[in-house]
Amino acid sequence: MLRLAAFLEPNGIPLDVLTSARALAHLAAGRTPGSDAVPSEPDRRDAEAALVALYRLGLTDRTTTARNDVRLVRVHQLVQRAVRDALTPDEYGATATAAADALVAVWPSAEQDTIRSAALRANAATVLAVAAEGLFGDDGRIHPLLFRLGESPGESGHVTAAYAHYLDALAQTRPGSGPNHPDVLTLRARLAYWRRRTGDSAGAAADLDDIVADYARGVGPDDPDLLRVRAELAAARGAAGQTDAATRLSHRLVADHSRIHGPDHPDSLAALTGLATAYGQAGRIDEAAALFEELVHRFDEILGPHHPQTIDVRHRLAIAYQQTGRVEEAIRLQREVLAARERLIGREHADTLAVRANLATAYGQAGRFDEAVDMLEQVLGGYERLFPPEHPGTLVSRSNLGMSYGQAGRTAETVRVLRRSFTECVRVLGPDHPDTLTTCYQLAAFQGRSGDWAEAVALLEHVLLRRRRLFGGEHHDTLVAREALAVAYGRTGRWPETVELLEEVLAAEQQNGTDASRAESLHAQLAAARSTTERVDVEVELRDGDGGAGGAALGTDASVRIGLRLRPGPSHPWAGVPPGARPPVDVLVTPLTFADVTPDSAPYEHEEDVEFAVTARRAGPQTVRFTLRHQASGAVLQQVEVDVPVGEASGGEDADHVEDA
Repeated sequence: MLRLAAFLEPNGIPLDVLTSARALAHLAAGRTPGSDAVPSEPDRRDAEAALVALYRLGLTDRTTTARNDVRLVRVHQLVQRAVRDALTPDEYGATATAAADALVAVWPSAEQDTIRSAALRANAATVLAVAAEGLFGDDGRIHPLLFRLGESPGESGHVTAAYAHYLDALAQTRPGSGPNHPDVLTLRARLAYWRRRTGDSAGAAADLDDIVADYARGVGPDDPDLLRVRAELAAARGAAGQTDAATRLSHRLVADHSRIHGPDHPDSLAALTGLATAYGQAGRIDEAAALFEELVHRFDEILGPHHPQTIDVRHRLAIAYQQTGRVEEAIRLQREVLAARERLIGREHADTLAVRANLATAYGQAGRFDEAVDMLEQVLGGYERLFPPEHPGTLVSRSNLGMSYGQAGRTAETVRVLRRSFTECVRVLGPDHPDTLTTCYQLAAFQGRSGDWAEAVALLEHVLLRRRRLFGGEHHDTLVAREALAVAYGRTGRWPETVELLEEVLAAEQQNGTDASRAESLHAQLAAARSTTERVDVEVELRDGDGGAGGAALGTDASVRIGLRLRPGPSHPWAGVPPGARPPVDVLVTPLTFADVTPDSAPYEHEEDVEFAVTARRAGPQTVRFTLRHQASGAVLQQVEVDVPVGEASGGEDADHVEDA
């Protein structure tokens, strides 16, 4: 027993590791041959008795965690070192393998207890530190503990740690095993998987191309491991924005699984789930939702409503409903999934927190902003309790909370939270990670909403540049960033750039088969933007006032009416468009000298002139500025300054006007 404990974590070995079946087999193998004093096969009571004896001898200690009552055995590092040093090479290797086997035997596939999981990882890391060579066989085989030690932190949300573990494990494989040994191929595939989860989907896809080719040389086309790697390749392609390739790969996988297993086999249903996900990534949201609906029905029938895969596909369907605007249905499903996840894996598991975050987002879509804020504050608190500040779930939940503050009208808090979240995403994930770019996009939106359009432009240029490099110019996320930047350019008066970007978005979406309403919206935005690149003629006319008929000149406290009309030239985008079909414009009035103007703004709908009353407060020329603003977007189209003469008869002729460049 002491030999076994010498290869495990000195500060806490879970008791059930030392009393597991594999630990008992190790105890049986270490008994003195021919002894009749004890039964030949030790049981759990024998293992516990051995631990009691070691405790009485002062060689071990016992403790219990403050939470969850995990019973731990502790051994001083000097005792461990002395025990290991006394072993022969064969004994050393056999004991290390027994310790690794005992850990794998008690490691649950679904980890609910974070303290216990951390203790198991610490023990596995100790085995790896003191006996790494024993876990990598000369024949290329890799002990299963190496894979559990990689999957456990990743499943808990520590994706960077999982990727780093597999990268280090690959470097430690025996040179003689070669890159195409089955265990080495599995290790390479898991490395690629966690590379994708860190945000480098394009790099993961390139790695998986090589792995698929290496698998295909050694196994048949229907090999289960090869099919799994092909599915991961499809997922990596979709995450990298290569949606056409992902959809093609997913279709082939569905056909292959149906041919091998039949259409109702769990692997065939998993392949269909991958296809539905690929549809969603390609912007085919309605097709994705329809396929997820079919999958929920089939999973319910085949695996039952409480199976983890059924719950997962129900969660995916809820997200698809949110994307298609079916918010109330999404909320109902998310609540069901949340209850099931809490029952199966606990309230504070990372997967449960993710469902709660999606439910909060649905509340925001439904206009239930206070509920969304409350729930997201709980989600962020859960991540902060369970994980370190750099955990991806912590970063994403903070961004979501910032967006929720914005929906609730708390713009200042939104900008503060999103700015912090963006800074942390850049530090932890890097400037090119998709989550970093999403947070940057969200921050830009609220910077613009708060009036800082120059900052919004800088942030959106950052997002567009990197999304183009990551996903390509036609990806949905790239087009969203391009359209947002076009709007921001318009708000800062950079209309030629607005027109150029909107033309690119319209061309790409037409090529992708956008729906008629979306195309009409883009055409309207583009027409409004083009209208600002050529100036419209603005006619301002003095009309009757207090000074007498014919629009007599103004004196102090005298008042006169001014009529304003817009006349587009022959090359202007409004030319040839009936007045009632032109975009409505707001006219804002600013007196630049000693006059008052009422009203200070009025809508201009092209059907008839708009009038203003000007009252002089001091004798002399009066200058008034008219600002034309696009009603829908709020963008400034043009400015005109009008000089109203005093002491001269107007006679109904146009007043002088100067366009402000």
